[in-house]
Amino acid sequence: MSWVRAIALDLDGTIASHDVVAPDVVRAVGQARLRGFRVLLVTGRTVKALEKQFPGLITHFDAVVAENGSVLVGLDRHRWLAEPVNRALADSLEQRGVCLNRGEVLLAMSAEHDAVVLREVTDRGLDCVLLRNRGELMVLPAGVSKGSGLLAALELFGLSAHNTIVVGDAENDHAMFDVAEFAVATANAVPSVKEHADLVLEEPNGAGVIGLLGGPIMDGEQGSTSVRRRVRVGAFADGSPTLLPSTCATVMIVGGSGRGKSYLAGVVTEQLLDAGYQVLVVDPEGEQSALGDLPNVEIVQAADSTEADQIAQRLHRGHSVVLDLSAIGPPTRMQLLRDLAALVVELRAESGVPHWIVVDEAHTLIGVEGPLRGVFDPTAGGHLFVSYHPERLCPEVLSGVDVVLSASPPIDQLIDTENLPASSLPRAAFGQAQLLRSDRADTARPFTVAARITAHQRHQRKYAHMTLPQGKGFRFRSSAEHQLPEALSMEQFQSQLHQVSPDTLAWHLRRGDLSRWFGEVLQDRDLATFIAHVERDLVHEQQLQVLRCRDDVSAAIDDRYLVGREPVPAMP
Repeated sequence: MSWVRAIALDLDGTIASHDVVAPDVVRAVGQARLRGFRVLLVTGRTVKALEKQFPGLITHFDAVVAENGSVLVGLDRHRWLAEPVNRALADSLEQRGVCLNRGEVLLAMSAEHDAVVLREVTDRGLDCVLLRNRGELMVLPAGVSKGSGLLAALELFGLSAHNTIVVGDAENDHAMFDVAEFAVATANAVPSVKEHADLVLEEPNGAGVIGLLGGPIMDGEQGSTSVRRRVRVGAFADGSPTLLPSTCATVMIVGGSGRGKSYLAGVVTEQLLDAGYQVLVVDPEGEQSALGDLPNVEIVQAADSTEADQIAQRLHRGHSVVLDLSAIGPPTRMQLLRDLAALVVELRAESGVPHWIVVDEAHTLIGVEGPLRGVFDPTAGGHLFVSYHPERLCPEVLSGVDVVLSASPPIDQLIDTENLPASSLPRAAFGQAQLLRSDRADTARPFTVAARITAHQRHQRKYAHMTLPQGKGFRFRSSAEHQLPEALSMEQFQSQLHQVSPDTLAWHLRRGDLSRWFGEVLQDRDLATFIAHVERDLVHEQQLQVLRCRDDVSAAIDDRYLVGREPVPAMP
């Protein structure tokens, strides 16, 4: 199913030619609506002019945005989207011989009067916008455009501009192009509109629109990624940005454990959220909870398998959701995800949201028997899968991957590219590293990953609750007074940190034992880096007290792993 849920069409020069809309165009609009698309008419004309020149045309659309975004007609509503332009301005212009078309909100006239109109608006100190549309000039209230009107029309139906295609031909269509996900120019469009578009139709006016409405983009059979909507996730060595498509794409992040996959997934997700996309993050290990600091993002810490409806309701209300599964076991987790998958598929079919589904540990959840396998739809796109075993993903996912972001080691060491069919290879792939193409694996390009907006929390909840295997814990140096057991959990480590003598702690700090354990065993690079600074300070600044080092390390562990728990009392 295509990601498209709405299509907005300009009138003059787009579906109308010489004040005529061909019957075939009206028929194509009707067929698109029967297939479930919302079709909107967005025009600079007044409603009265529409009804006079095109009797009954309004009834063939789900909604009409008239007067260049200032009047909305739809769902039995007819309302202004702004206060009308000052009527005294209209009277004054008419007295100066300017022939006006007075709309409900705007004023329209020939563009040959632009100097006179500008002088009158300036002299009166009015907050208005003068906008050209080929040979016409419109005077609009500030802030009103086809783009703002389109957003108001989409709101009537609970739809997003990220699920919308717009088609236009003239200068006043630029604002509509700016808000919609995919912009299409007719063959007869002015040059600036063609330059602004993602696609230029081969035929002019209604003929081109008919081909679009019945073509492969609307069916999801042809990729329709907007070059204007790509998100930046880093920079190549030459300074050029590393860009990912934000529409109709499946992205995979691969790499070994501790190679930065989750960090990179966080970078991509933050960029998508910042661009206004609605995202569902399935987070098995609780690594992405910091995303909750961003606007309109809710963290749901799953407690049982009955929460699927509540999560779907949050998505339906337009919120992005990070589903933290770290506190529930595999059977409960799988049941919750099976129930949620069915609801997400239904929601995406209805409204196109969430725009992106991000799944960590994807080889388990999107594998052949994975509970989320049903959410994968290559025609809709909007998938980000993170895995250190990509070969375990179901075949349709492997064949539908568009972009691969690969942490070291190289992608060709993680996916058996020789034994996969050619159709299963990614069309393009980036890496931590690398830019791969299916036909030339030697085109890998290194890039520097962008910094995260929010903090990366590597296995935060996982290591806060779990017990490590014997031999993986931290063992403080023994002394005559204290024979401490191996610390196999974060709570045990924190408790022992406050029990050992300052001399013992100083001995470990000078050796770098604490930072090494956090970095190599827990693979928490951020905290390991912080502790390494504390260790170096102790070595280089002799006046720095050991107990101050202990307090700094202890506070960092509390903030990162043990938030909300009772503090561990310090030993005398």
